[in-house]
Amino acid sequence: MDVEKAIDHLLDLHAKAEIRMDRAETRMDRTDKQLNAIQKLILHGAKAILKLEQDQKEVVLKLEQDRKESRQEMREIRQAVKETTKNIDRLTKLWLKPNSGDGRAR
Repeated sequence: MDVEKAIDHLLDLHAKAEIRMDRAETRMDRTDKQLNAIQKLILHGAKAILKLEQDQKEVVLKLEQDRKESRQEMREIRQAVKETTKNIDRLTKLWLKPNSGDGRAR
């Protein structure tokens, strides 16, 4: 009888171990699914970050280009103002020039 009890006890222990193992496998499967989902999130996040970095580089390059164009336009405007100022100075000198003495105003 002791042998039968021992065998029953071992079978009972084995059955309980099987149940624990099934639960552990279920938890591991759930954990694997969660890890896969987390991995996908990380990959999507990394791709999004790379895209944002690329977009940011493009914006910076565009701003640099716009700044260069603005500087060129400002140089052109300064040159035009200088030329206009010279022309106004010449015109003012002509208008303010005293009469030549022949009675005609210049």
